[in-house]
Amino acid sequence: YNAYTLTEVLAVVVLIGLVAAVFVPSLARASNSSQLARLKADLIQLDVSARQRALQGNAISMRWEPEAHRMRLFVRQTEPQELLSLMVPEQFKFEPVGFETAVKFDALGQSQSYGYQILSESGAHLVDFNGQSGWYEVYSGVQ
Repeated sequence: YNAYTLTEVLAVVVLIGLVAAVFVPSLARASNSSQLARLKADLIQLDVSARQRALQGNAISMRWEPEAHRMRLFVRQTEPQELLSLMVPEQFKFEPVGFETAVKFDALGQSQSYGYQILSESGAHLVDFNGQSGWYEVYSGVQ
């Protein structure tokens, strides 16, 4: 008979466990990194959408709702109408910078300057928007 001994089987299982212990954390970091990159891109797209809709003559407001961990884009009317919503993943600590809960865009697509600080496993990140020009900058590893 050709069979494996218990020692050989255990050795293979231990080796598979060691390989998994090395690679699984790096896969988790890659997933966290991709979610962070997507969040930054989504925040930029939310700002672009707000400015474009304001230029079309709409009174636009972007609101941070910390209890829901969500950003919402509204047309300011008698009854606010939601246009877009962005959920912020729970693993990120998310803080608005330059505003408490809302950013308002005027008919020229301008707002006050504002930003977001995002804390993740990889450190602190800042997405900063110039309210007048619409230019944005993304910083990683900020203190």
